[in-house]
Amino acid sequence: LMTYMQPLRMALEAVSDGFNGLAEVELTPLSDARTRMKVGLEVRALNLSSRLLLHSLKLSEHTLNAKYKLRVAQRVQDMEDRFRTSG
Repeated sequence: LMTYMQPLRMALEAVSDGFNGLAEVELTPLSDARTRMKVGLEVRALNLSSRLLLHSLKLSEHTLNAKYKLRVAQRVQDMEDRFRTSG
């Protein structure tokens, strides 16, 4: 955990032998009932085999982005539903 500014921002860093990664989630209140959620992910390869894996992921970037956006939207919907039932 790199940064945690409750409830507005969270940044996580992941380090392995082949990759460095950074994931960020930022929440921006728009009104009492609306919040904008910004999610970012950055991955860097540290060696040749990791670079080859990232290259193959870039070739399927459109499909991965669509799946990623769907998962984030589902998570946001779940959070909204839980908020409505708790209040």
